[in-house]
Amino acid sequence: MSYKNKMQQTVPAMPASADATIHIINKPLESKNEFRIGYLLMLSVTIGAALGISGFPVHALPFFIGPLTETFGWTRTAVAGGSACVTAAIFFCGPIIGRLADKYGARRVIIPSICMFTFAMLLMTQIGSSVWMFYACYLLIGVSGSGTTYVCYSRVLNTWFDKHRGLALGIMTAGPGLVVSIGPMFIPDLIVEHGWRAAWAVLGGLTFIPLLLVLPFVREKQDTVKHKGGSTEKQSALKGLTFAEARRTRQFWLLIIASFTLAAATVGVYLHFISLLGDMGMTKLEGARYVSVIGIAIIISRFGSGFLLDRIFAPFVGAVICTVPALGFLAFSMHGVDVALLVAISIGMAIGAEVDFLAFASSRYFGMKSYSQIYGWMFGLMALAGAVGPIWFGKVHELTGGAPTGLAIASALCLCAGACILSLGRYPRSFE
Repeated sequence: MSYKNKMQQTVPAMPASADATIHIINKPLESKNEFRIGYLLMLSVTIGAALGISGFPVHALPFFIGPLTETFGWTRTAVAGGSACVTAAIFFCGPIIGRLADKYGARRVIIPSICMFTFAMLLMTQIGSSVWMFYACYLLIGVSGSGTTYVCYSRVLNTWFDKHRGLALGIMTAGPGLVVSIGPMFIPDLIVEHGWRAAWAVLGGLTFIPLLLVLPFVREKQDTVKHKGGSTEKQSALKGLTFAEARRTRQFWLLIIASFTLAAATVGVYLHFISLLGDMGMTKLEGARYVSVIGIAIIISRFGSGFLLDRIFAPFVGAVICTVPALGFLAFSMHGVDVALLVAISIGMAIGAEVDFLAFASSRYFGMKSYSQIYGWMFGLMALAGAVGPIWFGKVHELTGGAPTGLAIASALCLCAGACILSLGRYPRSFE
C-alpha cells in the first residue's frame, strides 16, 4: 500500500474470520486519566532527558573552560570545541538511534545508552594534556549518549499520551532547562572546593540516576488483543508511515527546512547576544541578566507551547513560534538595547518551543511507526544548525562591521521556517 493511501484512508472494517480479533482489552487512556496513570513515566523521562546528553555535557562545559585552560594550557576556543564534538555525534547518530528505537523499542536503546554514557562521562576525568584526548572523550560522550535524547524518550511518552501529548512533551523537554538553572548553584563550588576532575565525576555519577527510573517505569504502550477462542496477545499500538514513506511527503521536507532554519537563526543570535549588547553600550553584567531571561523563557515556553499544541492546530502555534523572534530581531536592529528584554524573551520562546513543536508535529503527521527515525533526522539537523548558527552570524558581523545585516538575515530565516510550517496542511485522518 502506498504512503498516500496511508495518509488518507479511514480504518477498515475488521475481518469476520474464525481467527479475527474481536476486541482490544486495554483501550486508549481517557484524556483525564493520562497524567494520573502516567505520572511516573512522565517523571522518569523528564529526569532522563535532564540528565542525558542534552544536560550536563553541553550546559556544564562553560564552567570547566577556565579550569581546563589553567590545568593543560589549552586555549578557551580549543576547550569550547568539545561542544562541536557532541553536536557532530548527535547529528550523525540521531537517525541511527531513531531507527534502532523504532525497530527494537526505545527502552532497549535507552538502557545501554545510559550505561555507556555514564562510563564515557567518568572516563573524562582521566584525560591528560592532549587536547585530542579531550575531543575523543567528548565525541565518545556524544555517541554513547545519543540514546538519551528526546528522540527516544519522546517515543515512549507519545505512546501513552494523546489528548495531552503536547503538554507532556513540554514537561519532558523542560528537563534540560532545569539543569541550566540549577547547575550554576553547585557546579562552580564543586570545582573550587574539590577540583574539576572530582566535580566532573559527580556529574558523571548523576547521569546514572535515570537508569533507576527507566528500568521500572519506562515502557512503550502495547495493546492487549483478544481473539475468538479466548486467546490474547500483546500487539504494538504504534501505527504510521515508515521512514521511506515519510520522506516522500512534502510535510517531511517542510519540517526539515523549518527545523534547520529556525535553529540556525535563533541559536546564532543567542550565542552572540551578550556581545551584541556590549557593542550597543551595555555592560557584561547587565547582558548576563538578559541571558538569564532567555533561560527562564525557554522553560516557560516549553510548558506553554505544549499546552497550546493540545488545543490549537499545530502549524498555527509553529507559525507564531517563528514570527515572534523574526519581529524581535528586526526591532533589535532598529532600536537596540531599548527592546533587549523583548528580544531575550523571543529568543528563549523560539529555542524552547521548537523541540516540543517538532516532536508533536512528527507524531501527528507521520504517526509512531517510524517516529524516532523521522524525529531523529530533524533533531540531528537542529543540532547541526545550532553549531552552524553562531558561525554564520559571526562571519556576517565581521564582513559588515555591525549587527543589522545579520539580524535581518536571521529574521528572514525565521519567516522562512514559519512559511514552511504554515504549508504543512491538515493532519492525516488515520494510519493503518
